[in-house]
Amino acid sequence: METQNRTFTPRQQEIIREAIRIIAADGIGDLTIKNLAGAVHVTEAALYRHFQNKQAILAAIIETFDMISRTPPHPDPHADALDQIEWFVQDRYTKFAADPDLAKIMLSESIFIHNNLMAEKKRRVMHGHKGEVVGWIEAGQRQGGIRPDIDAVALFRVIVGSMRLLVLQWCFNHHAFDLKKEGRRLWLDIRKMARPAQWR
Repeated sequence: METQNRTFTPRQQEIIREAIRIIAADGIGDLTIKNLAGAVHVTEAALYRHFQNKQAILAAIIETFDMISRTPPHPDPHADALDQIEWFVQDRYTKFAADPDLAKIMLSESIFIHNNLMAEKKRRVMHGHKGEVVGWIEAGQRQGGIRPDIDAVALFRVIVGSMRLLVLQWCFNHHAFDLKKEGRRLWLDIRKMARPAQWR
């Protein structure tokens, strides 16, 4: 995963936050230096002192997502694989519920897909998450807590793909349901499917 560990200044954080808000509300086409400068009440020249261009701002949004989406260690160092995956999934739901604008744009690939640099940065973040979850799945299969007859990458896609779909439904329904509660219900069903027969 791309881990630059860059620290943004308070002003840069404000600019990133406003950029996220503009994209979430009106689309990436409305994210212009002029609009962004107006939103943070500075001149365009002043904005350029914080970010070189629009592309640098988009890169900062992805870097912000990368930093936010790093899952803290599970409180139980001996937690089994499914508990580790549940910790990862529920952490995502909690963070998306707290920041709907960020959830909306980070799950909209169309924002980045036609920009090669941005697409590559997003791919690296996603690849890091994939490696983490697939590693837990494979460990769980070796330990007997996860069905060995399901391909680890396929199970990763079920877990993360269903999470992404639920978050998108939540976004497009104007947050009409409790994301964390529905996410928990969804995870418990996936957990049942992933368990070997003797564990169900």
